[in-house]
Amino acid sequence: MKRKIWLLPLLAVSAYLQAQTEVRLAVHKSFSLPKGLIARFERANDAKVSIIQAGGANEMLNKLILSRANPIADAVYGLD
Repeated sequence: MKRKIWLLPLLAVSAYLQAQTEVRLAVHKSFSLPKGLIARFERANDAKVSIIQAGGANEMLNKLILSRANPIADAVYGLD
């Protein structure tokens, strides 16, 4: 069940993948996902997922706000 929950942010950007070959996912510093699961997603969607460790929740939020004109990531996971 936990793997399905972790996969949700990746699935949320699957429609965006049609026009892009790389998806940048900004995550909390404690983010952990099995490499095999990411690889399976990449094969299924013909895309490369780049994980961006953006620090703790406050640090990540600050980075996202400050880079809104030129986003550091295509999707974000880890903010409450």
